[in-house]
Amino acid sequence: MPKKASLAILFFALMILGLQFVPARYHVRLDSYTGSRVLEFTPRDLPAVKEPPVSVVATRRRFPGVRPTLDMRGLVDPSGDMTAFYQALWRTEAKAPGAVTRILHYGDSPVTADSITADARSILQQRFGDAGHGFVLIAKPWAWYGHRGIKLSAQGWNIEPASQSRARDGLHGLGGVSFTGSAGAASTVGLPDDLHTRVEVFYEKQPGGGAFMVSAQDAVLGVVETAGDAKTPGFATFALPPHTRNVTLTVKSGPVRLFGWSFEKPGPGIIYNSLGLNGAQVQMALRYFEPKQWAAEMQHEDPDLIVINYGTNESVYPDYI
Repeated sequence: MPKKASLAILFFALMILGLQFVPARYHVRLDSYTGSRVLEFTPRDLPAVKEPPVSVVATRRRFPGVRPTLDMRGLVDPSGDMTAFYQALWRTEAKAPGAVTRILHYGDSPVTADSITADARSILQQRFGDAGHGFVLIAKPWAWYGHRGIKLSAQGWNIEPASQSRARDGLHGLGGVSFTGSAGAASTVGLPDDLHTRVEVFYEKQPGGGAFMVSAQDAVLGVVETAGDAKTPGFATFALPPHTRNVTLTVKSGPVRLFGWSFEKPGPGIIYNSLGLNGAQVQMALRYFEPKQWAAEMQHEDPDLIVINYGTNESVYPDYI
């Protein structure tokens, strides 16, 4: 486990232990929070309001067939920035055809192992439906990179994470890591179940680009040529055969530059994308992500909510404190 993460865990453990010895006259009370309680959208102990929030009214007008069960009263969102997210959740909960709510969760070291995002994904998918696992990197940039239920094996890739040995051109894709491979480089993802029906590969079109092949169930799903007049984001989508459990990508000729792939189900439901980088800081995203390419990748994904979960590594900057 990384040194900073270990020290943070030790600090909080000691803090909680120390609270047990605070004199009773200070009235310190420890409360417990389960994952479902943290992600509960219904506020507790709020005074009644006579009129529904504007966002609820707007949602009813936009989706007249949807009967929202989530109460947004009391949430601190005066500008209505979360309205689109709750509208998406209402459509998904109403099981509108193809109603998929997409979430991008960017984070630092803990998110690289899906240790925060896996619980959030599980709780939300249990309530609103499972629309697939979502985004997975091509290979492991760090030994502890992983996603719950996913088996990832790869070989032959030059790996450039934005938080460490970053790409000079700043093209790091949706997940913040660039992978370059020549003929023979390969990646295989083992899926947590056999219900995924679609895979999409995020790659870069570029002058002199090579070709890669995607296969599953002993069948070739397609070959993609990545050559292009200029560097531009590319997306290749393939339907998966029924009951697919393993998908393999192989470079046929190089160079090929990839950023990751996304595994999806028909929905309705939630896709919760875990996008963690070891040692990530908000400065990394601001300085080392090429803005046009990153924006194009996110616009293609069309998320209903983006979570920015940085902070621990900012402790090295005194001016932030």
